Amino acid sequence: MNKVMLSLVLTMAFSVLVVLGVGFFQIMSDLLNNNLAVLGIGFGLLFSMIYVVVSNTENELEGISVLEEDDEAII
Repeated sequence: MNKVMLSLVLTMAFSVLVVLGVGFFQIMSDLLNNNLAVLGIGFGLLFSMIYVVVSNTENELEGISVLEEDDEAII
């Protein structure tokens, strides 16, 4: 995939995520009548999702031994 198509796909995906996030905030804000609670729930969901992604990435990188330190001396 070339750079233009990749940029377009990532821009569209990010735009959709922003729209869904704003929609989620509006709906939950109307249901709970408390913006602070909705922000707290959103932050918790975002943090947990990022934590899972980082953990999986770290495990995968260890699996392919990218993060292992090399004990051999460079000559």
